[in-house]
Amino acid sequence: VGKLAAEVERTQLVAQEATSRTDEEVQRARREAEGARIGAEEWERKYNRVVQDHGLTITELGTIKMRHETLEKEAKELRPKVSDLAFEAERARAERVDEVETLKKRLEHEEKRSEILSLETKKYQEHLLALASKGEGGAVEPLEL
Repeated sequence: VGKLAAEVERTQLVAQEATSRTDEEVQRARREAEGARIGAEEWERKYNRVVQDHGLTITELGTIKMRHETLEKEAKELRPKVSDLAFEAERARAERVDEVETLKKRLEHEEKRSEILSLETKKYQEHLLALASKGEGGAVEPLEL
């Protein structure tokens, strides 16, 4: 009986140690599982943020593409207008150059005419003076212009 009691006691001790080791392993496994769960939740949050950011990027890209298409369309419409306006500007410059040349020639002509009229006026004045002085004394010769 003594041996049996010692054997039972040893078996109980072995069982308690095994139970204690098992409890520690269970606790360690639970801590690891909790750590893994927390890590998984953190990765899931990061994944969800990345997916959300990606969705916003896609939306923004769509908006930018639409704006780009609109600007391309406007540019395509404006290119011929720019070309036409450049042609019109060049034509207007050429007309202005011609007009300036015409006005310069006209000015030159009018200045010559003014000189001629000044000379004629001077001759008439001289002729009138001559008439006035001869009227007191005699005949006057005809004026040649």
